[in-house]
Amino acid sequence: MANTPAELHVVMEATNVYWERCAHYFQSLGCVVSVVNPAQIKYFARSALCRGKTDAMDAELIARYGVVVHPGRWTPPSTALSDLKQLTREPRASHAEAGL
Repeated sequence: MANTPAELHVVMEATNVYWERCAHYFQSLGCVVSVVNPAQIKYFARSALCRGKTDAMDAELIARYGVVVHPGRWTPPSTALSDLKQLTREPRASHAEAGL
């Protein structure tokens, strides 16, 4: 078990935008963070013959994926790229609010 954040390897799926804040938070603590494509986890589950789908099963599967595969370290995007991503999300949000 990890004793310090530097010893903790956090592995998460890049699902929608929900992962981003968590990735930044854990990295700010000094943890190693890996962000993987959900398809990688899906095919890993198939290769391990995992059946069923619950949050607990998903968490265990992602943890096992991290132990077996050792995914690479995530690097946050530059400030310019983050700003650009935010700008591209804002119009969609305003359209959704307007019912477009």
